[in-house]
Amino acid sequence: MTPHQLKDLLPGLKKLLPKLKLEADAWTPCDLSVSQTRLQQHAELLLAIRNFAGQGPCSGWLCFQSEVCIYQPELLGSKGIMRYGELQAGNRTLTIHEGDMANWYVCEYQEKPGQDYLREEVTQLGQSHGKSPGDLFYHRFWRHDPQQGFVQHAARFIGFHKGGLS
Repeated sequence: MTPHQLKDLLPGLKKLLPKLKLEADAWTPCDLSVSQTRLQQHAELLLAIRNFAGQGPCSGWLCFQSEVCIYQPELLGSKGIMRYGELQAGNRTLTIHEGDMANWYVCEYQEKPGQDYLREEVTQLGQSHGKSPGDLFYHRFWRHDPQQGFVQHAARFIGFHKGGLS
């Protein structure tokens, strides 16, 4: 079953099982490209972030050894060693994960029109102490597997959202 075929079935499933939260309009067929790079120097990581952010308006969060900060270009290199982070710019997301032995895994996700995935929007609660610009907003991607059915393949940060749960 293709993502498009499943999207067509959702209205019928909702009638049969009204308690399920199945909104056909909440699922969008699309494609997703993913590239991963392993960086061994903190300076390489800072350069990768600057290159990503330099391609257009960018927002996100960065986790340093001592604190989590909203992305601002002037923070790079001033808060110590980075551990994790997520940045978004349009249809692209950059995720940073600290590896072992002082290296980092940087993944770039790029969303495109297509039919290989079903995309849904998900909101995660932001920080409650007032420093967060809002809740964290994600696109979650589901792909059909012949043995398992639809399984979550990836998720990408797409920005902050004010206004509580959606």
